[in-house]
Amino acid sequence: MLVHIENLVKRYGDLLALDHLSLDIEEGEIFGLLGPNGSGKTTAINCLLALLKYDKGTITIFGKDMKPDSYDIKQDIGVVMQNVAVFEQMSVYENIDYFCGLYVPDKRKRKELVEEAITFTDLNDYRKMHPKKLSGGLLRRLNIACGIAHKPRLIIMDEPTVAVDPQSRNKILEGIQKLNEQGSTIIYTSHYMEEVEQICTRIAIMDHGHVIASGTKEELKKMIKTGETITIEAIPLTSENLADIRALPHVFDLHYEEQILTVRCTGARHNLIRLLNYLQSQDISFGQVSSELPTLNDVNDLIETGFVQSSLRHTISLHPMIQEIAVSETAPSVTSCHTLLDSLQKICLMHGIEVSYYKKLFQTVENIMLFIEKDDIPQYLLFLEDVFPYMEKYHYQKGMKKIIQELQHFIKANTYGTASDRALLLDYQATLEPKTEKAIKLEKEALAQIKETTKENAHLVSNLHSNLGGLYRINGQLDLAKRHMKMGISLLQQYQLLYTNDSIPQINNYAVLLIEIQEPDLALSALQKLAQIIKEYNSNHCLDYAQVQESLGSICLITANISQAKTHFKKALKIYEDIWADEPELIEEKYQAIQELYPQAGIALAKSILLTKH
Repeated sequence: MLVHIENLVKRYGDLLALDHLSLDIEEGEIFGLLGPNGSGKTTAINCLLALLKYDKGTITIFGKDMKPDSYDIKQDIGVVMQNVAVFEQMSVYENIDYFCGLYVPDKRKRKELVEEAITFTDLNDYRKMHPKKLSGGLLRRLNIACGIAHKPRLIIMDEPTVAVDPQSRNKILEGIQKLNEQGSTIIYTSHYMEEVEQICTRIAIMDHGHVIASGTKEELKKMIKTGETITIEAIPLTSENLADIRALPHVFDLHYEEQILTVRCTGARHNLIRLLNYLQSQDISFGQVSSELPTLNDVNDLIETGFVQSSLRHTISLHPMIQEIAVSETAPSVTSCHTLLDSLQKICLMHGIEVSYYKKLFQTVENIMLFIEKDDIPQYLLFLEDVFPYMEKYHYQKGMKKIIQELQHFIKANTYGTASDRALLLDYQATLEPKTEKAIKLEKEALAQIKETTKENAHLVSNLHSNLGGLYRINGQLDLAKRHMKMGISLLQQYQLLYTNDSIPQINNYAVLLIEIQEPDLALSALQKLAQIIKEYNSNHCLDYAQVQESLGSICLITANISQAKTHFKKALKIYEDIWADEPELIEEKYQAIQELYPQAGIALAKSILLTKH
């Protein structure tokens, strides 16, 4: 056994961080260690490395007791922690060389290892740069290179791909597998379940300081009680039919919308047969039928939200509170579901990150809005306010309208909320208002709610100015549009908010305006800077990056640079096609919109030539 942990106990005062934790890791494994924040993962790793004293238990590595002065053991361990630990005054190459030199004194050998680490993390173009000039993703890759350069026998990686773009992430995962093939045993923690499923040979799930489940990914999947999801399309059902199906054995959740039935069942056999027999007995016709078995992501969803319970048999099941929301048997409260709300809120706040299956998340939000008891209005309002722009990003108008109704109910009828809450409600109403003049009035009313701009509300005020500017632009009032858009960006700069996700549409819309008022060079410059920001702080394969590429293409058209415009449009469309793969109507809309730009650009160019001549 390469690593053996037995009955490990660690307390921080009254807090029991590790509760008789026991783990065995065999040589040659890629061992996944999973769990929510506060589950004890990082504490376990720090104890394993003898960085923390523990109250009880034993730890052996390579068959030897691990102690603070076990330098013979430590020289064969590589560590990549969550917090980046590099020297700011050293270059990329110098940092890797320094950390490798702690274990490899031979200069020739060390040079080879450093070069391998640079290649592995794809840092060759940045070897002379200093850490302060690197983006978050590049800094993370440097941190990894420093930890693995000496090719240790045991490598501990604590969330190594956080803030790394998808392309780099894939390279890192491939590299980890290569390190494993070369003989390194790896302990790997991550919140990305697709990573764990891709590379880990065995997995342990921690919660409250102990292991609640362990095994291969296949073994873990078998432990999930909510085991099967059945979907039936083109099926006409009455409320009586739905009640009958909900009453079938092992059915715990049901959803029916637009003649699509989704049924979630526990892991019993014959769920599908039982459902189809019922439909046949009622002479109900239906279309396509599909059945999905659980993935490891289902395990993580339970862990991440904190609603996990484990039996003595170490089975994992959905917490009753989530079941209550799903089946509407009771009305759970905001207070009792704060962990779930916080998790959803966090997802919604990551505007630049594309979340798979976002429609399922919308349905969850709608269920919460319908069934939850509003016993903590400020937290509930905050939740709604964060969800709205997320839905707006994905053009989910149905959910947006429901949120406005909720906000109106609490803010107007019950006089809850601050000036910022009232401003946001007016802003959201303006978003869905089809008449431009009315929308402008709503945005002006929203701005009037804020008597003074402060650090706390600057982000909101900036957005309000930007939105008002956009409406003035639509209305043909370009001077007013420019004034308000500039004011919005100026506030972002003033309060050091320029690199927030909301700055992306602001700068993009301002660039579009600059094009319209015959200032294409300024627009091009602004968008090029914006593209670089998105690439560094997110990736070059997200909706934000696609939208900027589309705008760059428009400018190139106007300035008669047709070939460059084509390049930008192709980049944009490729991203749209990938992200909206199941939304063909949205892709078609984009194709048509871009096609329409060509004659519009020709007219604009002709007008500018005529104006120049006169």
